Amino acid sequence: MGREINKFDIDNPSFEELLLALMRKDNRKITLNVGLNPKLGKYYNMFCNKCRRIVILKKNKKTGTSIFNQYSTSESFVVYYSNDPNTAKKQYINQVAKNKMVCPACKEEKNKNFKVKLGVSERIENISTSEEPKHPDHRPKYVDAIPLVDIIRSVKGIKSSTSKTVLTTYNKIIQELGKEFEILIDIPIPKIEEFDPTIASVIKALRDIEIEYTPGGGGTYGQINLAI
Repeated sequence: MGREINKFDIDNPSFEELLLALMRKDNRKITLNVGLNPKLGKYYNMFCNKCRRIVILKKNKKTGTSIFNQYSTSESFVVYYSNDPNTAKKQYINQVAKNKMVCPACKEEKNKNFKVKLGVSERIENISTSEEPKHPDHRPKYVDAIPLVDIIRSVKGIKSSTSKTVLTTYNKIIQELGKEFEILIDIPIPKIEEFDPTIASVIKALRDIEIEYTPGGGGTYGQINLAI
């Protein structure tokens, strides 16, 4: 709840006006879409259904195109290597979609064949009908928002989003500046800097689409990478 919002250009908050905006009639329309970046979700990348390791592909010039027997494992990842990772990834995703790929880490450790599952990003890639995203001309700007609590938590180097320090800062910034989405999207950066320059710098990077992410997978949320 509260992760996604839309702004409408309508005369009044009624179902009739919303319908006109959705149909783009009589100058009613959606003017802004805001939502959680999917990389912050728990199942963005492929993962083993048993050990929960995230499966990723990397380029390695010393390997061949095929990746199915060229990999390394760690506590959190299975990494496959190829000199052509784009082609290899399509091959691998196709096999995972058919429920044919076994987690090599589980096979080595327990001699059992636990299957790799597609994440959100790979499932989209598997069912897509075009190589590049195609957006309708009428679609308004889309902002990948980050929950304000997560920004505060990352800035302060605290893992828990329910820590007293994080919640105290969150409540204070809301009281002083306004609603969360207004802080993330609308309030001028200089005004946020008066409250906390570091938080302001992250929000500015968010608005400028300069945030880097460590995608989530295997039931673990993704993280934002701060360069501040």
